[in-house]
Amino acid sequence: MALELGQEWVDWERERVRAAAREARRWVAPWLLGVALGGLFLVALRGNILQMRYQLDASHRRETELAKRQASVTAGYWALRGPTELERRARGGFEIPGCVYRVRADGSRPASGCER
Repeated sequence: MALELGQEWVDWERERVRAAAREARRWVAPWLLGVALGGLFLVALRGNILQMRYQLDASHRRETELAKRQASVTAGYWALRGPTELERRARGGFEIPGCVYRVRADGSRPASGCER
């Protein structure tokens, strides 16, 4: 009799374990799909981060180039405004321009009498 009760308990436990395994197998495919989609999302995110880093690097290089250019233009501007440069240009005489081109706001030039 003790053996029969033990066998019933073993059968009951075996059935409980099998039911738990069936329940776990039911969630394996959705779990794997979620993991795969999460991995693809991370790969795409990594690609976007790399692309943004390259764009930031290009922007930084362009900004540095423009800063150097601005420094040279500013230096030239202040050199032209210096009193010695103005005096030198005044000694050489000022030229009256032979032709003045007018430019409209849209970038086009009206017809003028200047020949080029």
